[in-house]
This record gives sequence, structure tokens and C-alpha cells, in this order.
Amino acid sequence: MESFGATLKQAREARGIDLERASLETNITTAYLDALEKELISSFPCDTYLIGFLKNYAEYLNLDSEELVTMYKAVKTQIEPAPLELLLAPKKKVPVYAVVGAVVGVAIISLAAFLIIRLNSKKDEKRENVISAAPQHSVYQLGNVPMQKRVYQDDQIEVAFDNEVVTLKVADTIGMLTLDTPFGSQVVELGEESEIDLDGQPGGEISVYLSDISKTDSTRGAEIQVVRIVPEAELAVVAPVESNQEEEFASNELVSETTEAGIKRTIVFESATAYPVTLNANFRNQCLFRYQIDRKDIVEDFYTSNQTVSINANNGFRLWMSNANAVKMQIVGGGRVVDLDIGRPGQVLVEDVKWIKDEDGRFKLVVMEVE
Repeated sequence: MESFGATLKQAREARGIDLERASLETNITTAYLDALEKELISSFPCDTYLIGFLKNYAEYLNLDSEELVTMYKAVKTQIEPAPLELLLAPKKKVPVYAVVGAVVGVAIISLAAFLIIRLNSKKDEKRENVISAAPQHSVYQLGNVPMQKRVYQDDQIEVAFDNEVVTLKVADTIGMLTLDTPFGSQVVELGEESEIDLDGQPGGEISVYLSDISKTDSTRGAEIQVVRIVPEAELAVVAPVESNQEEEFASNELVSETTEAGIKRTIVFESATAYPVTLNANFRNQCLFRYQIDRKDIVEDFYTSNQTVSINANNGFRLWMSNANAVKMQIVGGGRVVDLDIGRPGQVLVEDVKWIKDEDGRFKLVVMEVE
């Protein structure tokens, strides 16, 4: 007899998905997913719950949900056969009062069962509505601070540009992100950073980086990061500084320096104030990657080709990588995107990327190798 649990498990493992990720993306707890794969029918409060979870899980794994339900019912029939002693029990003459009592008892039980089923059905209906409800269409405004969002089809991004608001519409989130703009549709591929044109002139006004998208399921949306592109001419202009003002500066090139203590560091950004920054890591080969944000909990995972991770920090990051040449990293902040140097193949590298306040009172976002 074909096993619906084994079918679910094989499909999940074939897609390289663990139970935690499946739980996050289906809104079904890992305990229930594990029970489905192990065919632990008694773990579910009632048949309605099990069938509802089974259908959702099967569709998530691109399986035929009705076929899986049929397989489950076949298993249930095998597990819960009619008691043999009941089938073989000899017929006995039952007193009339016993028959009347039995009829009344059955009526009471049936009424109670009806009420319970009705209540469970309402709970299931509410839950299915929550699971199947499509995300509400949202409108986001892009300011001077980089924006990182998970967007869905028909969401809109508004960009204030040249005294008017330009609207971008999310047209498609399957395989590639498609954005409808005033000058046609533009496509962004996974792990790609694309410049988007807002005025019909050469060059883009914003940059869109796509870090996560599904190849088959549009309801999962797309994880994107959007930043304004500061024209080179604007970066090169330095306005006169009055005595009560501070000059803002962001270098176009990475600057390396050695402190008086002999510490080598590379300056990414320099400003009168520190601000939040984002690190995008795009993997082109296998690499064990670990990071710590603002001295909080350490996160570690193993990444392979074409996988990406995007992290945000107020103060900085500490990064560990087992194969430095396998990962391309970018720092995004203050409307600028800066590529970080790639290490050697097989190099185990530990780096700090953090804001420091120099002796002159200015802030610098620096990259320092940790011994």
C-alpha cells in the first residue's frame, strides 16, 4: 500500500526543504508536519484538521492533494477496521426498554457530535481563511533610507522624483521579479541588482536587489532591497561649510589606512553621523557563513551557489566565512552600494564591519580583519 507520509517526505527532501522552513511557509507547526510524514493520525484533534493540513502541505510540495487524501483514507481504513468480535457476535433478543434507552442515547450522542463537528468546522474555516488569504496589496514610499521588504503581486512602490511621485507596480513574482514602470516593464533576476529608470533618460534613479523569490509560487512574493542612486556629479560637489555646519562626505573609492596602533582597516563610508547599513551576501560556491549583528545572537548556516542572505545593522556586523572567495558582499547605506573585496579561495576569514568614531569626531564605517 502506497504511503502518503513517505510521499510527502520524499517530495520535501527532493526540494531541499527542512521542516522548519516548510512550517514557516505553510503556517503549519513542525509537529503536525512531522506527524503527517510519519502518519501519526492520532496526533490530530479530528479528521477535518488532518485533511486540511494534508491538502495544504501537498499543494505546497506541488503534489496532487486529492490523491494524497485518497491515500490517507486507505491508510485509515487499514488502521481502523471493524471489531471482529462485533461482526461475529450472535444476535440476542433485546428488551423493549433497552431499545428505547438506546434510541434516546444515540439521539443525545448524535446531537452532541453534530454540535462538536459544527464548532470544529467553524474553527477550520477560520484557519483556512487565514492560510489561504492573499496578502493585502500594499503601497510603500521610498525615501533616502534603503528599503527592504517582501513584496507581492500588485504591490506598489512610490518614489518621489523631480517634484512628482513615480509609481512602480509589482507585476509578477514567479521566478523573476517584474516591475511595471512608466517606461515599460523591467525584470530583476534572483541575486541580481538592477538599475530602474524613472525619467526615460540614460541611467537609473533607483537600484533594486532581489534576494529571494519562488520559482513556482507567486503567493510567497519576493524579498527585495531598494535604494536611491546618488548621481556621481552630486557626490563630487562639496558645498561651502559654515562654521556651525558639518561637512558630509562619502568617498567613491574604498580607502585603506593603518592606525597608530598598527591596525589595518578599510573605510567604506564616512559621515558626521552613523546610520543603519545593510550587508548583502551572494554565494557563488559552498561556504559556511556565520554572522553576528550589533553584538546580539550569532547566526550560522551553510550556503551553496546562487543562495543569498541580506542582514541589517545599526552599529555593525562580525562575519565568519569558511571560503572567502565563495561570497560576494555589498554594503548598502546612505543611498550608496559598495562592493567589498573578495578573499582567496579556501581562505577562512573573520571580519568586523562597524561604525567607529575617530579622534576628529567623525564616524567611519570600516572593515577590519580579525585575527
